[in-house]
Amino acid sequence: MKRKYKLLILILIIFLLIIIIRSTYSKYTNKAVAAITKPIGQWIIKVNNTDITEVDDEGEPANQEFVIDTFSWDTTTHVVDNKIAPGRGGSFDIVIDPTDTQVSFNYSITIDNPVLKVTGTTEATDDDIVAYVTNATAADGKTITFSRDSATGISTITRIKPLSEIQSETNTVRLDTIHVEFEWPNIVESGEETNNDADTRIADSSNSKISFPVNFWAIQYVGE
Repeated sequence: MKRKYKLLILILIIFLLIIIIRSTYSKYTNKAVAAITKPIGQWIIKVNNTDITEVDDEGEPANQEFVIDTFSWDTTTHVVDNKIAPGRGGSFDIVIDPTDTQVSFNYSITIDNPVLKVTGTTEATDDDIVAYVTNATAADGKTITFSRDSATGISTITRIKPLSEIQSETNTVRLDTIHVEFEWPNIVESGEETNNDADTRIADSSNSKISFPVNFWAIQYVGE
């Protein structure tokens, strides 16, 4: 009889141990899940009224094209209006509008050497073109970094756009207007014009055009 009691007590002890062990392990396997919802800072930048931050159907950044139509030509009585020729220059504006952007960002504008577009027949090549960007400034007292690579001819404009400016209620503070100046100089060295043959080849075709490839990049600025 005592043996039965001992066996019963032993089974009870084992059963209690199993319950205690399972309870101990259950404390380490319990879990809780919570969802934290916060709005994401918007990223909407317009360049000359074109939203360059739109994405394509696959959610990837789209390669947007923006229009530059704010040309201003240097005054001259020797070249037809709205035409570029050796000895003449002009300027155009690039306007960056980050009104709906909620983060600071760093932007870079590169302007490549002009590309020759010929509709007639000519022996002129892109290497003949000597027009180039001569300077770039920012309106309303803002400071930009402008440089031109003498080897490649590529001009670069960079600036950090701080959140304090983006959130301003004043257009002149919120918008960045970059004024770009370009020129097709009449090159003279040692008293002689040295590029006449190339300049002539460019103009020796009906409706020849030159275009300045302009690229704009923006990346969020985090203070580094």
